[in-house]
Amino acid sequence: MQKTRAEQFRKAILKFFKQKKGNFTSPQLIKFVQKETKFEWFYPDTLLRELRQLRQDKKLNYEVRD
Repeated sequence: MQKTRAEQFRKAILKFFKQKKGNFTSPQLIKFVQKETKFEWFYPDTLLRELRQLRQDKKLNYEVRD
């Protein structure tokens, strides 16, 4: 069974967090997710939504810094 777009985004985000283990920029996350999912284009808000969902599901804990 093929994974949904949301599942593909979440899998890529979790993989990114395992590899980074520290501070990163939004463009780094976007570029990584594009490469992993092979989606050429998506709204950055999509990643934010999936990040919030992962945090709500207690699969990810992160802090946003300005």
